[in-house]
Amino acid sequence: MYTVDGGRQLPEREVGHLAGYEGSKPVRIGNGAVDQRQTDVLGEVMIALEDARAAGLEESAQSWAMQRSPGR
Repeated sequence: MYTVDGGRQLPEREVGHLAGYEGSKPVRIGNGAVDQRQTDVLGEVMIALEDARAAGLEESAQSWAMQRSPGR
């Protein structure tokens, strides 16, 4: 995740003087998830590979090894 200028510092902070959408509070700037490991796309890749196999894509030792290896 990057800032508009390409930076990587995205600390989340609350801005109390602003009203959010339809007056919702608190208004936050930044992203508190910047320090979290985001792996949700891995599930989408696994589903795509399973769909490809169901459509006739041949499995190989290399493709299965890639699917089993932990993401880093």
